[in-house]
Amino acid sequence: MKWIEVLAVIILSVDVHTNVRGQVLWKNAQSWKLYDAGDSSFSLSVDSLKGLRYYQLNTDSMKCFLDSVTLLPNDVQPASMGAYLTTCTFEGATRKVLISYYAGFFYDENTKRYYQISSLKRADWRNYLDACLTSVQ
Repeated sequence: MKWIEVLAVIILSVDVHTNVRGQVLWKNAQSWKLYDAGDSSFSLSVDSLKGLRYYQLNTDSMKCFLDSVTLLPNDVQPASMGAYLTTCTFEGATRKVLISYYAGFFYDENTKRYYQISSLKRADWRNYLDACLTSVQ
């Protein structure tokens, strides 16, 4: 009987950070950083970001933007006209996240998946990230 209780705790612990389909619950991510990487956003590894200037994004603001994220299907790979380079901490690991300049989607390099934020929040999200990037430069 004891092993059933342990299994239940493990399942509940995993469910706190991911939903039933295994999607990351982005509103639980912490320590968001926006980097001034220019055209190198796609090619830089997480390890190489240590020397770059960054802006610490407000956790509450990011939670608000990311509280209604949709995981895009595997076969959908949106075109990007450039991206903000960010990192966050999720479940103790640093993740590189590329946020599209215009389209309201982002790419998690860890899972190799695209996510879409609510269309109602896209303009505010872009304005917020633009203002924060100006603070880095």
